[in-house]
Amino acid sequence: MKILSISAHFPPHHSGGYGIRVKNVMDGLAERGHEILVLTTKVNRPVRAREVNSNYPIERVLHNHFGIKRFLKELYFDALDVGLIRQSINDFKPDLIYLGHIYPISKQLMPLLASMPIRIMFDEGGNGLKGAWTDHGRWFRLLSDYKFKSKVINFLLPTLRRIILWVNNGKLVDNWAWPEKMHIIFNSELNLKNAEHFGVPVHYARVIHSGVDSDKFRFKQRKNLSSPVKIIIPGRIEPKKGQIDGVRLLDHLTSIGVNCELTFIGPYSNVDYTAQLKKEIGSLGLEEKVSFKDMVSQENLVKLYHQADICFFPSYHQSGFSRVPLEAMSCGCIVISYGNEGSAEIIKIGITGYLVAPGEISKVGEIIGLLAASSIMVREVCAKAREEVVEKYSLPIYIQKIEKILTYIVR
Repeated sequence: MKILSISAHFPPHHSGGYGIRVKNVMDGLAERGHEILVLTTKVNRPVRAREVNSNYPIERVLHNHFGIKRFLKELYFDALDVGLIRQSINDFKPDLIYLGHIYPISKQLMPLLASMPIRIMFDEGGNGLKGAWTDHGRWFRLLSDYKFKSKVINFLLPTLRRIILWVNNGKLVDNWAWPEKMHIIFNSELNLKNAEHFGVPVHYARVIHSGVDSDKFRFKQRKNLSSPVKIIIPGRIEPKKGQIDGVRLLDHLTSIGVNCELTFIGPYSNVDYTAQLKKEIGSLGLEEKVSFKDMVSQENLVKLYHQADICFFPSYHQSGFSRVPLEAMSCGCIVISYGNEGSAEIIKIGITGYLVAPGEISKVGEIIGLLAASSIMVREVCAKAREEVVEKYSLPIYIQKIEKILTYIVR
């Protein structure tokens, strides 16, 4: 197959796990002999700069539309990106377009693809579908019955629309539409339900939980919990990731006599929340027990999983599917999760990990206490978790499932 992938923040210039997962899929498909071309958002390079992977080209040419405040700037980027996407489709002639992280990409994308007789697969990893369905961008609001406060502007709107269309010479799509037969891969049942809740058409949808590279996230068997008990919380530091619950867990464990350490791994995405987090650490006198690490490579993340005893996953996000629990399980690091970001769908309670209700710090402490007292529990949970990842969630199995669907779509 010839596959054109359109996805923002393609690695190594990614902003999270979504971009990495799409790259995993493209790498896997390329290794199976499919011809891949990736269109992604620009970095500080020339407009038509071409980055070449070992197996396929990556063109960082699209504009990041996130946070654009000016209408004319958004309109200008819309026109440029529509032209680039059309040109790539005409030149490459793909059998299928594979959409990934499109939230920061032009809102013209979905109507543009709806106007073309081309097969589409949407790999949903969060709120991209909902965003594309509910937010049509400023241009389509201008074409609708939207009314400004100024009567003069409202009077001039029809003329303004005609001028913009004339200047762009057909580059902008002037009718909002949705690709009718677009196939969708959801990475969790939670994401599917969220999309249905917002009325997104999901007639051609399947749920395939994301896979992890079990060879890269290699297993290290542990006999028992170490002393001090080492706890890690990977993820962007932001309120919904729940890192402050990790501090409260550390305080609770310390108060009941459990010697422990806590490490946060991830970028400071929210300055105010980071300040609140550090203030909480200081007020509880836990500075010597807490350390921070910025975003690390996957190789270094594996080392951190191996060094840690517990991966605490206190996320409050009610969307997406995080691969953090799978990565930890694959490495032999015991997962205790609130069950959000799809983790409730993959963790077997007491067998491959543990689930607690959000905010139940004392329950987390109780589980850690039981694990500290039983080396048999530690060995069995670690081994079963690794077995589950290898048999159900390894990357080759994940790629094989996706390839099977894509082959069915294009035949």
